[in-house]
Amino acid sequence: RGMGEASYFLASWGEISEAIGLVDACRISMDANPTWAGIRMQIVETARWFHAQRILFLIDPDHVCARTDIEWARSILSLISLSGGLYMLSDVTSVYEGERSDIIRRTLPPLQTITGETGALDTSYPAFTWTKLHGFAVHKNEKPIAAEEVSAEDAYNMAGNYPTMNDNHPFGSLWAIHLNQYGRKWCVLGRFATVALKESRIDMEALGLSKSEEYLCFDFWKQQYLGKALGELFCPALKLGNCQVISLTKGKETPQIIASSRHVSMDAVSVDSQTWKDTALSLRINGVIGTAETYWFHKPAKYRLVGKEAAGALCNIRCDNEILKVDITFFETSCNIKMKFEETAAVLHDLCPESIRKAGFW
Repeated sequence: RGMGEASYFLASWGEISEAIGLVDACRISMDANPTWAGIRMQIVETARWFHAQRILFLIDPDHVCARTDIEWARSILSLISLSGGLYMLSDVTSVYEGERSDIIRRTLPPLQTITGETGALDTSYPAFTWTKLHGFAVHKNEKPIAAEEVSAEDAYNMAGNYPTMNDNHPFGSLWAIHLNQYGRKWCVLGRFATVALKESRIDMEALGLSKSEEYLCFDFWKQQYLGKALGELFCPALKLGNCQVISLTKGKETPQIIASSRHVSMDAVSVDSQTWKDTALSLRINGVIGTAETYWFHKPAKYRLVGKEAAGALCNIRCDNEILKVDITFFETSCNIKMKFEETAAVLHDLCPESIRKAGFW
């Protein structure tokens, strides 16, 4: 009460009965560092405490050392952004350049994700005990301020021995974040290799999706359309510490957005609206003046692109069969994009790159 309503109260773990109803956020891990033990702790504790997210408090996996191995940084920053955790960085500013800077930019801001339910709670259980008892302690050959390579044996020792250890996706490694914005519903699948992940197939029902519906799949970090999936999704093997983030959008009979380069959510951040009317797809998209982003759209075969309009941005469109790749350079902080289509039974005259150039859309 003495702090006042304008203060932000972050608890540094402890027993959750001390924090519920009082704090805005609660730290759920021990001190972070750039070693694999430290990064793995943040991934696992984020999963273990996700039941509390924005119901008991906002979860804080502690600051991220972006100076760690770049793939480890990609993993933990992607997870914090998608799960909506407290996003803090702790490095000298010279680290924030090149690919690391790009990873940070594409994972900011974190989403306002909320868990579905809390489930049963043991209010006397300290937030950091699990990883402390299962190999968090820095190994004698490790430096707590350096990101050193880790052997498979050490990685499994850190993971401990628990029932799902030998599954294709052991605890903490498989996430499904469901989003519903601007008339679009989609799921973001996150795979985080807390141990090296095997090649596998994921049942759509395990992601809260329908086995009878077809989904359009896009890999964010590869910036690649993966095609359509029905019933299950094939997933490649992942090396220790690496991640894969895929958007899953239910197929429609009309053109629609399926992904963007702007944010790891693909895209809950920069798209304000999407409207289909009179065979035209209209979007309002926000961005930073002078920057460029790419947005991917799926176009059913019965439609062909016949025109486009752009206000507040330069818009270039490339067509690759059923996928439209739209490059947008922002002149204003908000732009309006309109793509005009024609419904036709024949697809032979669909706008290929050559005809797009001739029509002035290139």
